[in-house]
Amino acid sequence: MVTGLCLSVLLGMTATKAACLLDDYSVEAEFNRSVEVVLAKVKSERAVRAAPDDPNSIDGTNYNLQVRETFRGQGGDTLTIYSENSSGRYPMKVGRTYLLFLYEQQGRLSADNCGNSGLASEKRREVNAVRRLGKLGDGGQKPNYRLNLTVGTVTRLARAARRAPAPPAG
Repeated sequence: MVTGLCLSVLLGMTATKAACLLDDYSVEAEFNRSVEVVLAKVKSERAVRAAPDDPNSIDGTNYNLQVRETFRGQGGDTLTIYSENSSGRYPMKVGRTYLLFLYEQQGRLSADNCGNSGLASEKRREVNAVRRLGKLGDGGQKPNYRLNLTVGTVTRLARAARRAPAPPAG
């Protein structure tokens, strides 16, 4: 019986560890690889059925969020994030506010349940850290970055580039 209990605990720990595939879940590392990092309140949730014609599709939940603060990303007022019904699920409760480090997969935003996402009331240290990181600006390459440029954004960027001083001759 003790052997069976030890084996169950060992297998449970292995399965949990296997779901977390990245080596570095520090706040800075997760911030740098996230598409969006936000403080947001869950406004509603809706069950999503797997697409019958897609064998990789999984049932899940879409959460509609009211963004309170954006530390990295596009900075919209609302976001929808997806949580699949699997061991990687990131469940949330309507009415609660979360710090979320989001990535994009298959055109949908999701939170990694292995990382630093969580209830804002329990993540004060992490919120302070992302506020500092957000003030430093976007540095380095984000491999999981989605670019949503509008005509207005491109026009503003082009005007700013024309006004910028020429780099010194090298």
